[in-house]
Amino acid sequence: MSVKEIFDSICKLNILEIFELLNKFKKKFNLNLTDNSKKKKVEKKFSISIKSLGNSKIMIIKLIRDITKLDLINSKKIIDNLPCNLKNNLNKNEALEIKKKFEKLGCVVELDD
Repeated sequence: MSVKEIFDSICKLNILEIFELLNKFKKKFNLNLTDNSKKKKVEKKFSISIKSLGNSKIMIIKLIRDITKLDLINSKKIIDNLPCNLKNNLNKNEALEIKKKFEKLGCVVELDD
């Protein structure tokens, strides 16, 4: 019997017979035929942008240096050229944590996904 003949025979089965056949295949070959695509979560990545500064410019520059690992001159350039995108490809928790730090210093910060 060829594969095509087997397939044609299976196509003639009703739903209950197909279900029974699938169960037999699962048991015989130890198969897991569940849909795993629902289990995978696609994690969104966020970008953080500084829109405006607070009062403590020195503390903001220090925070920018800490987050971006930039030197003092480049950190100051970020502040002088607002609004600007500070960091990309952050998971949600990282982005929210950074946002809170800037907001404590009085900055207006925006998250983009």
